[in-house]
Amino acid sequence: MPLNLGVNVSSIDAEEVIRRLIEEAKRTNDVVTIFTSYDAYSIVSASILCRALRGLDIKYELFHEHHGDVIEGNLVINIGGKVIDCSGCVNVSKGEQDTAVRRGLAYVIKYKVVEESLRKLLSEFTVLPKEVNYLIYASLLARHTPRIRDRGLTNKEKEVLENGINSGLISRVVGPKLINWSILPTNEALAKSFDILVPKFFFRDISTNLNIKTSNECAELIASELGVNTDDVLGDNYFIRRPWIIYDLYYLSYVVMYSIDTLGTNAVPLLTNMNSLTLVVRKFQKSLNKLRDVIDGKEKFQDTVSKYFKGVVSEWVNPREVSLTVITKVLMGINVLRNEIVVAKVGKEVYVPLQVLSRDVRNNILSIALRIEGGYAVVNFDDIR
Repeated sequence: MPLNLGVNVSSIDAEEVIRRLIEEAKRTNDVVTIFTSYDAYSIVSASILCRALRGLDIKYELFHEHHGDVIEGNLVINIGGKVIDCSGCVNVSKGEQDTAVRRGLAYVIKYKVVEESLRKLLSEFTVLPKEVNYLIYASLLARHTPRIRDRGLTNKEKEVLENGINSGLISRVVGPKLINWSILPTNEALAKSFDILVPKFFFRDISTNLNIKTSNECAELIASELGVNTDDVLGDNYFIRRPWIIYDLYYLSYVVMYSIDTLGTNAVPLLTNMNSLTLVVRKFQKSLNKLRDVIDGKEKFQDTVSKYFKGVVSEWVNPREVSLTVITKVLMGINVLRNEIVVAKVGKEVYVPLQVLSRDVRNNILSIALRIEGGYAVVNFDDIR
């Protein structure tokens, strides 16, 4: 039967709603139906939830963001998407405060940091690996990319990262906002970093061209190349402390974004599986080679779209292999784009990366989508032009 707390939900904390959903699933052996949106926090939260349900031998079904008629299900949890108003449905999304309210027949829960709140709650029922924490940190950092345009972490996000530092899971190093700064030699970090990315150095052999001795010298060089202030280049870098497939958490955040674009909801079970995630990382690394052609100007954006959002159209990028979200963020970071989104045109169809859209725009795009491929809505070009 649908979840029913039997009391006014306003008198129950947010965790109690989900706690009772899990207890009901264990008691009845019913299937839990999960809907997830396409941004990093939704996908990572769904990944943590699915990992926990598997550990509890609770069956579940996973679907992308629901856009249709009202549904009826026994146990339904919707993460990050448009509120589903069905009997007992639990809707979870980000909010300024942790709250739980009853809206019609459904429950609406908001968390400041959804991923971490779910992890704490689900840890009451099953053991979750440390790797789950890394995904949470990467997910919240993804919201602050490209870093050169970042306005700063929220207090709750800082608290989550600080807890990770205090528990010995991660470390913080202040310096230039380069991927793998302090992990790789400075010249190599400059050549391989895509956030911040310096076009003059990206994917080039600069081992004999520079003689940088301090982080301030590196920051001054980057600031000069990009035409920004040195303060914009310096900041906090976060690293995983123990040997793992990735050290830099910002690098992991881009891997998560890449997986959402290329895999969609199929990324959910892969992110908490070490072997599968390793393969995703390798594919992401390979996709970075495509970035150099974009940076070098071989890719020309000949057309634009503006009906629902401002976008530039690529007829060269293969969205099944390359993340349009990653390309968009990289080009924003070097001021090639301001607020435009890169979309890919294949014939008369256009691939739109859903994770970079606001919720309202995403809902509009989903309403006209021909289909969903990975984390892209495929639409007619004329419908968004």
